[in-house]
Amino acid sequence: MRHRNWHGSTLAFLLIGFVWLVSPASTQAQSAIQNGDFSQGLPGWIPDIFPGCAGTRTATVIPFDNPFSQVLELMTINAGSFCGGSSAVYQDLNVPVASFNTVVLSANVRAISASVVNGCGVNGTEYPFSILVSYLDAAATPREFWFGFHFSGGTCGSPVGLPSTTTFVSVPVPQGQWFSFNSGDLKATAPTLSSITRIRLLGNGWDYEGHADNLSLSLSVVGPPSVVSSLCGPNAPSRISGSTGAQGVLDAANTIPPTQTEGGLIWPGTAVLATLFLDTGQVVFTDAANALVGTAVLPGVSGYPAF
Repeated sequence: MRHRNWHGSTLAFLLIGFVWLVSPASTQAQSAIQNGDFSQGLPGWIPDIFPGCAGTRTATVIPFDNPFSQVLELMTINAGSFCGGSSAVYQDLNVPVASFNTVVLSANVRAISASVVNGCGVNGTEYPFSILVSYLDAAATPREFWFGFHFSGGTCGSPVGLPSTTTFVSVPVPQGQWFSFNSGDLKATAPTLSSITRIRLLGNGWDYEGHADNLSLSLSVVGPPSVVSSLCGPNAPSRISGSTGAQGVLDAANTIPPTQTEGGLIWPGTAVLATLFLDTGQVVFTDAANALVGTAVLPGVSGYPAF
């Protein structure tokens, strides 16, 4: 392949079949939460304890809970019956999300025990572990996602008396086992989501215990979709060549002469699709059934990124 630097006046182009050009950096992500793995203990988090009428309520970081180290523990012991309270930690945030394509909350959660009646209390609002995400909508109205992790039946997953600004999401989990949680795109659930203002990790009820680790609020920007070219079928021309056309323009006239054996990439006879990765220069050929029929690296690629 005749190849020139991306920043030069020419560009490597594809002349065959139906071709996908895949950008190596189509997605960029960042996390909005500080110390979400609790590796530093509780710095970045503010403890918030409501003692209730009895018992010892704590929000601490414990050294180990297999397989994780430095794990958040929310717990109450010796509260007895009909004595509710809570233990929590939270971070106040100011994270505008309008410029991001997706907002995804993830964590490892272990719901261990809960002694309240009816599984999650009389009103279904007492959980061994919850994650609450406070946000403003496009009209600056305060709203909240409440993810309630539970292993019991009864009222669990069916809270009553919540304000209309709270979106409750029931998350049933196996008791005492680590659960890998992913919220999916919060912007898809709340299209008017404008900014994240607080993350709160909560245990509440009588006696309870819940653990968590590796909390992340991932904000992603997705780049432009892959470029699709359908210049011709897989029969002619049958090779990829360099172009002397203007940068960003596919030059269908710049074919490799049949008598020239150097500089081209042969298109497999059964292939109908080629996927080109711009970072490595790798080409993946697939047939009409989307089965792999061959791979290659564009001739002339000598560094990273290839283009």
